[in-house]
Amino acid sequence: VDMEGDLDARSLSKTFQNYWRRLDAAGDDAVGFIYYTGHGVQDPDPEVQDNYLLGTDADIESAGDLAFGGIALQQLIDALEKTRPKIAFVVVDACRDEPVFDEISKSASGSGKGLKPVSAALDMGVAYATAAGKTAEEGVYAPSLAKRLVQPKLLASEVFSRTQVDVAQATAKDGRVQYPEFINRIYSKFCFNGCPDDAGGAVLTAADKEELQAWQTASLANTAQEYRRFLDAYPTSRFSGAAKGLLTQFETGDADAPKVAPVLDTADAVDTQTFAQYGVTRTVPFGGGYDSQLWQPGDRLSLPARQPVPVDLPPGSYRLGLLLYDLATGTALPQRDDPAGNPPDVQAGYLRLGDPPPVAAAPVNLPLAVAWQDGLTLTGLGLPAGAVAAGDQLPLQFTWQVAPAGPPARDLTLFVHLLDEAGEIVAQQDQRPFGGRWPVPAWRPGERLTELVVMDLPVALPAGVYGLRVGWYDPAGRLPLAGGEGEFWSRPGVVTVTVP
Repeated sequence: VDMEGDLDARSLSKTFQNYWRRLDAAGDDAVGFIYYTGHGVQDPDPEVQDNYLLGTDADIESAGDLAFGGIALQQLIDALEKTRPKIAFVVVDACRDEPVFDEISKSASGSGKGLKPVSAALDMGVAYATAAGKTAEEGVYAPSLAKRLVQPKLLASEVFSRTQVDVAQATAKDGRVQYPEFINRIYSKFCFNGCPDDAGGAVLTAADKEELQAWQTASLANTAQEYRRFLDAYPTSRFSGAAKGLLTQFETGDADAPKVAPVLDTADAVDTQTFAQYGVTRTVPFGGGYDSQLWQPGDRLSLPARQPVPVDLPPGSYRLGLLLYDLATGTALPQRDDPAGNPPDVQAGYLRLGDPPPVAAAPVNLPLAVAWQDGLTLTGLGLPAGAVAAGDQLPLQFTWQVAPAGPPARDLTLFVHLLDEAGEIVAQQDQRPFGGRWPVPAWRPGERLTELVVMDLPVALPAGVYGLRVGWYDPAGRLPLAGGEGEFWSRPGVVTVTVP
C-alpha cells in the first residue's frame, strides 16, 4: 500500500504514473485500488463529461487552468484500464464546490457543484463520496468505507452498497442527506476479506484463458486448418459449435463463408453479463469487388454479415459489436479525432436467446401505472404477505411494460430504496435487470417482464412501517419520469419490519 499526501499537480501526476507502471508489472491477477481525497472539480464544459483531481498548488482562475492544476479523472480511469488488472477500484472522496471560473465557464456549467458521472471500464468500480452533482460532507465517507472493507464475506458490490447506506444514515440531518454513488461494472467474483460460500461470479482459470486465446487465434486466422486445430485441442469447448459451423462452410464450399483471410470488418457476440466473446464473423466488404479505397464521399453502403450462433450458447442477451480493420496491417481503425488512437465501441444491437425465467406470483400485488421516459412503465409491485424481520431479506417483484416503440437504448441499472417515515434511506439494492443477462436495451417492444429483487435488511433496523423509492440510472444520470415529474417513484407505508 502506497500513501502520498499534500501533492502538487506534478507530483500527483507522477504518483499515478508510478502506480500504473507497478500495476502493469504485477500481472493479470493484480487488483488495483485508488483512493483519492482532496479537491475535485467538474469540467465546466457541458459537452465534456469529466472532472479534475487537483494538486495542492492548483491556481484556478478560469476553466483553462484546470488541465494544468491536476489530472482528469477519466484519463486516470482509462490509464488504469490499459494496465489490464484482474479488477480495479477508483474511490473519489473529492466532491466539493468548484473554484471560481470566468463568466463564460459559469454560464456553461450552471451551479457546478460536485462531480460529473464518468464511464467505468469492464471489471472496474468507481465510487463517489456523494451523488454526482452534489457536494460531500468531510470525514464521513472514508471511515464508513474503511469499516466495510474489512468486514468478512462481503462481495465488493456489497461493500460499496452498504457504505452508501451507512453514509446516508450518518448524514441524515437538517433535511440534507449525503447519498454516495457507485458506478459498478464488476462482473467477476471479488471480496476484500473472504467470500461467502455461495458467492456467484465466474473466475477464469489458466486453462480457460488458454482456451480463449486458442479460439481467438483460430478465429483471427479464419481458415479451415486453424478451426480443425482448435477442435482437435478443445473438442468440448463452448466455442466448438461456432468452430464446427465455420469449418462446415469451408468444407462444403458455402458461397457465404468468409474465406478471405485478410480482415476488414468484424462482428462479435458478447455476453452482456460476463462479457465473454461467443463467436466471430469476418467479411471483406462485397467480397473484395468494391475495395474501400474506391468508396466515394457521401456513399452509404450496406455490408451484410452472417453471425454463426453456437449450439451450446446459454439463454440470455448478447451484444453485437462492430470493428473496422485495415486490410494491409490487420489493425483496428481508430475512432475519428481520438488522440489515443482507440477504435470506436460500436454496438450494432443485441442478439437475444430465450426469455428471463418466470417468477412465481407474489402473495400481494400492488397495481401501478408509473411511466418513465423512453417507454418503460411499472405496472405492478409484488410484496410479501406479512412483516419481514430486521436482518432478513426483503423480496420484491417489479413488473415492467415496454412501450410498443421499444425500450430505452440506455443500459440502465435499477435502484430500490427502503425509506423510513422521514423519507431517509435505511437500505437499498442496485442491480442490472436479471443480473445483466437481459439488459433493458434487449427488451422487446410491447413486452411485459417481472423481476425479483431481493434486498438485505440491516440487523439493527428498528421495527416500523417503511416506504419504497424506485428508479433507473446509468453513468449519464437518472432516467426521468414521463412528463418531467421527477426521477423516481416512491410510496410510504408499503413494507412492515419487525424486530426478531
